[in-house]
Amino acid sequence: MIGNASSILFCQLAAPTGVTASDAVYLCKVNITWNSVTGASHYIVFANNSNSSATSVAISGWIISRSFDLDFNTTGGSDFIQTHYPQDNVHLYFWVKAANSSMGANASSFSIGDAGSVTNWDNDKDGIIGCFDNCLTVTNSNQSDLDKDSKGDACDNCPAIANSSQEDMDNDGKGNVCDNCPRASNADQADGDSDGVGNSCDNCPSTSNANQFDGDNDLIGNSCDNCPNTANLTQTDLDRDQKGDACDNCPAIANSAQEDMDNDGKGNVCDNCPRISNINQEDCDKDGFGDLCDNCPNIINPDQTDSDSDGTGDACEMTNINEVLYSEIRIFPNPAYEKLSVIVPLNLKLSKLRVISINGQTIISVDTRSSVNEIDLTTLRSGLYILEVTGEYKYYKYFEKHK
Repeated sequence: MIGNASSILFCQLAAPTGVTASDAVYLCKVNITWNSVTGASHYIVFANNSNSSATSVAISGWIISRSFDLDFNTTGGSDFIQTHYPQDNVHLYFWVKAANSSMGANASSFSIGDAGSVTNWDNDKDGIIGCFDNCLTVTNSNQSDLDKDSKGDACDNCPAIANSSQEDMDNDGKGNVCDNCPRASNADQADGDSDGVGNSCDNCPSTSNANQFDGDNDLIGNSCDNCPNTANLTQTDLDRDQKGDACDNCPAIANSAQEDMDNDGKGNVCDNCPRISNINQEDCDKDGFGDLCDNCPNIINPDQTDSDSDGTGDACEMTNINEVLYSEIRIFPNPAYEKLSVIVPLNLKLSKLRVISINGQTIISVDTRSSVNEIDLTTLRSGLYILEVTGEYKYYKYFEKHK
């Protein structure tokens, strides 16, 4: 009985079966597993960089687990891979022995081996194992990492600013922390006004405004908005006076100073009563002078002549005979096209005919004493005009010019 017990105690155990090494599952380790062996309490794992158990080295002590990680982030794993880099640049080979004590008693022979690998040994061929390479897909044998964020400068989307997460919400290759337009893709990072905000998202790309203040929320920064307090995305400026039409008190006449002496919202240069507040700009006789300041509000008199300085214009102080003469002045056709015929009474003492624009500008002037005249209108644009008939007095008639 003693002899039989002794022979059982010192009998070599069977080699483990089912040895399996993970293949391209992990970046920095290979996991090895195996089946249990009857009578075994401990196991030891061997590895080699070629398929030869005879020259393999133990990579574990005697362990009770049936699983082991060759982890290259540990000292043992790091030391092993430095001296046993895969000869085929792909695989390591693993074997397991079984024993029935922590000292390796009755150790089995080597198991059948299995090959295992990591996801990236050195795909970029820079001589740095993937587990230790700070740029897995970009060759950078010097492993320079200026910002110390574990991302090599060669593949860091912000090489001068630490950002280990490498977040890039606009996918332009520039990390959020160093992208001058983090929400607008702009790989070139162009910044024409050098204010730190890229042209692609700068609300004043030609005017430096780092704070991007936009008081009227029209997407145009105050620094370059021609109406900073009135939303006007199109920035339309008809008269090119640097004041947008949306806030220009004379949008059709240049007046960059925006002077408005009567504070009625109409600039002096286009106000038909610049010294008297008249927001509605009513002009009953359409002679270019608003009713509130027109010395003849119901009779056309763009020159506002008042010979006796009594506040009432000469045009509305006519004697009965002048009223008759006025009624006898004929102009035709009206609307006119290329020619305007003018017939006046002989006793009107005609000396001049003038065509005046609605804002008081002389367009055509003809010296004549004839009672029948024809005026060439081919150079006039379509619109409303005033005919001034000068005799002993001045008389005014409206006419329209059509194309």
